[in-house]
Amino acid sequence: MKSNKFSSYGEGFAPNRIFVLAQCMDDLSKEDCEICFSTINAQLPGCFPHISGRVFFDGCFMRFENYSFFYESSSPHDVKRCSDAVNLQNDQFRDVATKVVKDVAAMAPGHTGYAEGRSKAYGLSFYGMAICWNTLDEESCSDCLSNASRAVLECLPSIEARSLSVGCYLRYSQYESKDGSNFVLNTKGGLVMYLVFILVAVGVCIAAVLVGYIVGTTLHEKRVKRQKKNNVHSSDLESSAIKRSLHFNYSTLEKSTDNFSEELKIGQGGFGEVFKGTLPDGREIAIKRMFLTTKIRNEEVSNEIDIIGLAQHQNLVRLLGCCFNDDDSFLVYEYLENKSLDLILFDPKKKKDLDWKKRLRIIEGTAEGLECLHNDCQVRIIHRDIKPSNILLDAKYRPKIADFGLARFNIREKVAAPLVIAGTFGYMAPEYLAQGQLTDKVDVYSFGVLILEIVSGREINKISADDTLDTLVTIAWKYFKEKRASRIIDPSMEIQDVDEVLRVVQIALLCTQESPIMRPDMTTVIKLLTQEKLEVPVPSKPPFIVDSFHGSKRNDSIHRHHPCTSSVDSCRYYDTHQDNGSFHRHHPSSSIDSYYDTESVLG
Repeated sequence: MKSNKFSSYGEGFAPNRIFVLAQCMDDLSKEDCEICFSTINAQLPGCFPHISGRVFFDGCFMRFENYSFFYESSSPHDVKRCSDAVNLQNDQFRDVATKVVKDVAAMAPGHTGYAEGRSKAYGLSFYGMAICWNTLDEESCSDCLSNASRAVLECLPSIEARSLSVGCYLRYSQYESKDGSNFVLNTKGGLVMYLVFILVAVGVCIAAVLVGYIVGTTLHEKRVKRQKKNNVHSSDLESSAIKRSLHFNYSTLEKSTDNFSEELKIGQGGFGEVFKGTLPDGREIAIKRMFLTTKIRNEEVSNEIDIIGLAQHQNLVRLLGCCFNDDDSFLVYEYLENKSLDLILFDPKKKKDLDWKKRLRIIEGTAEGLECLHNDCQVRIIHRDIKPSNILLDAKYRPKIADFGLARFNIREKVAAPLVIAGTFGYMAPEYLAQGQLTDKVDVYSFGVLILEIVSGREINKISADDTLDTLVTIAWKYFKEKRASRIIDPSMEIQDVDEVLRVVQIALLCTQESPIMRPDMTTVIKLLTQEKLEVPVPSKPPFIVDSFHGSKRNDSIHRHHPCTSSVDSCRYYDTHQDNGSFHRHHPSSSIDSYYDTESVLG
């Protein structure tokens, strides 16, 4: 490692074998390289006992796995990080950035896998850097950086972005200098930048946790005060700079929605409504206004904010801030152009826009978001209400899981306390509905139902059948047993590979098996969805649920108290990493929230 700033190594015997790769950026001195890896070594033990992990610094990188990964150039889990700061003032910014990024991506494969680029034009100073890990050949390096360059250019007009891939690293950045000189990444100055970046990253992580804790605590205090005095809200949310960074002024929200104009209302529910707004800087937002009149409603809002400090992922909708006054409470989220999946999937005309490629991307993205909740947080998070109306789509139909009002932290110890059974009929796993057993397999079951809806274009409980007790799950199972599973495929969907669709249907039936032990975890589901060479096991039968809740609509959400013991299955970790100065593979710059489905629970 000291001689060439790179090392790869394998040790042990299966299943306890481990492979490690470590590499410094080419412009880092050997001395600074050692310091960088000393910092990584302090972070990496936090990944164990998980079987894989990655740590990205601007100066060095380390990865370990339980299989030989040295020649991998891409992965479904490759991600990008975009800065919140943007350049909207200079029209040439995008052109300069694009040229620098494409230049370094093209040069690096032919220059021992490393290239730097600098440009000064139109009053802009711009820097780019690309590097491939030493185990890749020139062709694999080129493929990796080509994907990385496309990824970071999607961040524009952000002034800084990074692509973090299994085979390469690409970064661009705009730096303003008083003397007008270009930004130069030298070895000693680079070390200072790395350490500053690490400290800033650690500070941001700590601040995020503090925000979640402080806001959650404040909401709890607010609920207590409301029980004692009607419509009295806590003013503690205004008390610190940390809280103000998450806090919106009511006047800002009012102006952004033209005084909450009915024309800008995009959603309505039993205890709130959602408006589309536009901030002064041009950003579009979604504002969820809630009428918090019950204890349950207050708890759900507090619950959403608490989770924000623990889970972030590109497939989880991002919370931007909140606002509280004496009458209402507001949560502010990123705005997603295509709104919720159900509005497109179950519309006879709109669903024609969803070809199989888009639907498969929605399935895989939702799976990634769920895996983050189950495996990559300090505690396991169970969503409890996975359904099409809680899957939001951006302009490119990329999915983001929303509505965490029902989500619960699930620890490995049993809790002998009454459990509130909450969710939506048709999507709730039988063991949870009947016995209150809350595990990650509850979400897996709901995800299986979601897959069948996406494939068929039909709602779970709104399907014509000879047996009035049949649902989409039971019908799909019967067709599968009769080797006629293709009959459930949406006839309006454009398909090039029917066998691929049938494979996904079989994965859905694995997720909806009656026994929770038989259902795969989300890590296994992702492998089955993305690795065609893996054989999909034959599923066992799903539950044949009889609607025993007389007087309730079969597709209405419910709350019901059930005295039981909460437990979780054994936890399988696939790829969990530290986030203190490093990069978490499931953590691009986003947080979790919900906004369109304001009526996910009926009191």
